[in-house]
Amino acid sequence: MTQVGARSRHPDPLDIESMRATAGKLSAGDVPFPRFDDLDDWLLLLRGHLTLLVPEVEGMARALPEEHASRVAALTAVANTRVRLAASPGPGLVSATRHARELAEYLDALCDHHTVLTAENATENRT
Repeated sequence: MTQVGARSRHPDPLDIESMRATAGKLSAGDVPFPRFDDLDDWLLLLRGHLTLLVPEVEGMARALPEEHASRVAALTAVANTRVRLAASPGPGLVSATRHARELAEYLDALCDHHTVLTAENATENRT
């Protein structure tokens, strides 16, 4: 098995487009509040995506030189995401929806980092 960044952790490639679509459904400001019953499902889906993506992005970032800007930015995003994942949504629909939207924004940002790091690691491996 070839190893690029943290690829050895997930033998199947991550479905970044599906993750982006999930994030997009909640992160748009004009999207109405989901039903409270559906919110738990959204939170589980977002957390599941982030649980897969965080170690992948972290591994890809650590494969770059320490001073590399993409590495620093991605590791900062990973640390911030971990903080947000550790936080509870709080009581009520408004608080829980805000939390879900924040997780969606973090998911979208990590998808961006994954795309950048994929290109950066390919460039680094060619040199």
